Amino acid sequence: MSTRHGSATVVLPSDTRILIARSFDAPAALIFRALTEPELVGIRGRAVGSLRD
Repeated sequence: MSTRHGSATVVLPSDTRILIARSFDAPAALIFRALTEPELVGIRGRAVGSLRD
């Protein structure tokens, strides 16, 4: 398994808004799958070291 890196920029345009822009070093199709397929969404939502049933 390979590890890919990206970057994120966080901007606070107002007291009630947070804007996060992310850049990924991965093919667009892989990013789309990670954000839209339910079985993959659950994987990225886990904190490091957390357990889930």
